[in-house]
Amino acid sequence: MTEPSVYDMTYCALDFETTGLNPHWAEVVEVGAVRFNLLDDCRTTFTQLVRPKGKIPKAATEVHGITNEMVENMPSIDQVMPTLEAFIGNAVVVAHNAKHDLRFVGEDVRKNKAVDTLRLSRNNIAASSHRLSSLVKSPTYHRALPDALSCMELFKKCIRILERKRDRTLIYLWEITE
Repeated sequence: MTEPSVYDMTYCALDFETTGLNPHWAEVVEVGAVRFNLLDDCRTTFTQLVRPKGKIPKAATEVHGITNEMVENMPSIDQVMPTLEAFIGNAVVVAHNAKHDLRFVGEDVRKNKAVDTLRLSRNNIAASSHRLSSLVKSPTYHRALPDALSCMELFKKCIRILERKRDRTLIYLWEITE
């Protein structure tokens, strides 16, 4: 059996806002995800503020705008994760700097195929910066759902570039994940 083309797959673009960048102590404060495919504009979204165990540092709030007051009555990541993981299901995970975002999900989701749009854009888009905000125009940055939607748009943009390079021949997932 041959592997399906990228057009036959369901994707889930994913983004987390956190209390910092250090993987040893950063906690999730917001989750955003969008399930989509490449054949139509149908999409389903998931977004949730998350109460971390500790306080959100002022420097993190300056980046994403999420305050301790905004999350004080929100569910914990342990309460949110089962719903998020059910939402993702067996979809191909799409994330900008996927290694960072995938460390927050459970083992079952980490088994899914994943596409890193940072790597994909570096290989297919000539740009001085490969920051998500430099590659996709959005009214909001550093909030989980708008960033997940931007990641989806960047993925679609890269697929269109690959289509032009390949003269519309089928593109297979293994070609963009290796």
